[in-house]
Amino acid sequence: MPRYYFNLIGEEATLLDHKGVEIAGDFGLLADTIIAEFVRTLVGLIRSEDPDLLRLWDGWWIEIVDVEGRALAKFPVRKSACH
Repeated sequence: MPRYYFNLIGEEATLLDHKGVEIAGDFGLLADTIIAEFVRTLVGLIRSEDPDLLRLWDGWWIEIVDVEGRALAKFPVRKSACH
């Protein structure tokens, strides 16, 4: 099963996902589901701590990379969190 990494990229910092997640199936076909679930989980964690913290994610991006470090998708956290 392929492994994917979800890095958080900010203007002044980068938080690398060193563990990754194994996902069965074709990433291209599953991308929307994977991204939606990741954002839902991230936003849920942030809201459980303090809902006002969401605004601190302005300017941050989630970058999904494969085991070879190739970027497969990149999208803004804050904009995604609002949908």
